[in-house]
Amino acid sequence: MWKNLFRKKSITQISSEIENNNELSRELPLISVIILGIGVIIGSGIFVITELWLLIMQVLQ
Repeated sequence: MWKNLFRKKSITQISSEIENNNELSRELPLISVIILGIGVIIGSGIFVITELWLLIMQVLQ
């Protein structure tokens, strides 16, 4: 799983895909979508907790 996290395509593979289909292929595996969603939820939670902490500190002063 970790090996696929930083996968790359070679320039020759990309150019052959463009020549054959006239566009790049669009594919995103299900596990990548799930991990992206989890990251979005955690990231937004960090912003909310930080904002709440700042509001509480302002009220206490």
